[in-house]
Amino acid sequence: MSIPLPNLDNRRFEDLVEELRTYIPRYAPGWTDHNLSDPGITFMEMLAWLGEMLLYRLNRIPPEIYKKFLLLIEEEGSTLTEAKAVENLWKPYRVITQPDFETLAIEANPAEVARARCLENRNLEHTTGNETGHISVVIVPKTASIEEKPVLKEGLRNEVQDYLFTRRLITTRVHVVAPKYVDVAVRFKIKPQADTGKELVEVRVKERLRGFLHPISGGIDGRGWPFGRDVVISEIYRVIEETAGVDYTIDAELISWNREKDTKDRVYLEENQLPWFVEHRA
Repeated sequence: MSIPLPNLDNRRFEDLVEELRTYIPRYAPGWTDHNLSDPGITFMEMLAWLGEMLLYRLNRIPPEIYKKFLLLIEEEGSTLTEAKAVENLWKPYRVITQPDFETLAIEANPAEVARARCLENRNLEHTTGNETGHISVVIVPKTASIEEKPVLKEGLRNEVQDYLFTRRLITTRVHVVAPKYVDVAVRFKIKPQADTGKELVEVRVKERLRGFLHPISGGIDGRGWPFGRDVVISEIYRVIEETAGVDYTIDAELISWNREKDTKDRVYLEENQLPWFVEHRA
């Protein structure tokens, strides 16, 4: 936690001039000409101008001070190379735990990898069952827009695979795969507020639902829909009714295709699955 610093630059030129002017009757009662043409007023304004500059400088911490503080934490005789070596000792290199795989999968290409999910004892390249000694890392790539589905390209998959392969334990089999997307639509009826058009509200609701169910920016915290988290109708109601222009909603239900266990109130997701919002006529 940083130490809060006081704001010393709290006076402006006009403030200083006005304050100096109030002292004139006290210290120079015979000075009655306070017009701008008076030499004394001109001199006073010059002092205020200099004072404003000094206050600005006083409020700034010069780079030399930062260097002095940094020298306080430097061990005697240490070099920059030694300091970097010590820092690198604390950086994860070997992938052993689930957080290790997820952190280094993103580190393999931070510009293109948005999220990573590690599943232990899973070989999702060839089967959905458990396989001891296998690790599957599910990669969600970044996209240019929220409408674009995050599809893992072969080049990025190979890049992450190679990066993790050199850091794995020798007996660990690593598989880098894409998430399984489950298309989810929402059928709903809404009553717009009196001052809002129906078409505009419908567009807003669909935008909110797309954002809420999005693999990268969705979820309650806006950090991406959690892997394997079911989609439930109660949260859909909340998103719709919090949309600007919606008075209330009724008869909302979830729609998925070719999935026997899903209901209109819940879409079930496996731990390597994410929802993908599909538009449906309101």
